[in-house]
Amino acid sequence: MQNNTLLQLNTLRIGPCSFHIDFGTTTVLPAAVVPFGQSAAPTADLYLGVQATSSLPAPTGQRIFAADQAWELWASAEHQQIVLPTPDHTAITAMLRWLPAWPRQATLLHVPHVQPVELVFDYPLLQLQLMEFLGAHGGCLLHSCAVVDAEQSLLFVGPPEAGKSTLARLWHAADAVVLSDDRIIVQHQGSELLAAGTPWHSATPVVSPRAAPIQAIFLLRHAPNNSITPLQPTAAFRQLIPEVLLPLWHSQGVQTAMSIVDQLIRCIPCYELAFAPTADVVHAVRQFLR
Repeated sequence: MQNNTLLQLNTLRIGPCSFHIDFGTTTVLPAAVVPFGQSAAPTADLYLGVQATSSLPAPTGQRIFAADQAWELWASAEHQQIVLPTPDHTAITAMLRWLPAWPRQATLLHVPHVQPVELVFDYPLLQLQLMEFLGAHGGCLLHSCAVVDAEQSLLFVGPPEAGKSTLARLWHAADAVVLSDDRIIVQHQGSELLAAGTPWHSATPVVSPRAAPIQAIFLLRHAPNNSITPLQPTAAFRQLIPEVLLPLWHSQGVQTAMSIVDQLIRCIPCYELAFAPTADVVHAVRQFLR
């Protein structure tokens, strides 16, 4: 995929959420974001304005969440704020302010020497907004590879180094559509649970904005030979729940995510996939499912 120069107002759709992002100037988006661009829509779920400033205000209200010293969430009576501190925590690099209701308007203030595109699309800013949106609208983010094969999606779930990127490359070579090798949206559409792609990937920069009903979930384990073993719901839950990106600062979002995991293990077949990193694993999964 090539980088693409878009107009001043950039419109994206990631899963069920639409974004308008105004960088103030003509902007080149990361290649992985380009497939999620769409023609301007009259409304958006999140309107994000981006402004450079030489003097960032101090956060107001109370700090209600902090994550690995990388970002902090503050809340006051007027608005909520995500603060990105410098590595030594002596200053602020950027601040995102918004009102909690949806549709949502937000403003990103940043110091001039920081690249605003990297701020928006790298963790955490846009991902955190998407996590809150999904929590309020029946969805969640899952640390998973997902592919669409025969018009249905397959989820390959596991922690780092479990083999998600390897499987993404193997399925891509086998003509399946890779939604992402790292971040997947799971959402309701009527009575179905869908997997949808995101622009966030790990080692395999192949992504797609498509969504498709979930056919099966595979919990990953490296092995010298390929084998597929059905999992009982309790075992599947224990392995799935650590890979859900829970918005721990957002009680409704946590409840939504837990409900979705419960429905996944009850409604979607779950298996342990022990696999060797060769093309044979794609054939094995296809034969097993068909």
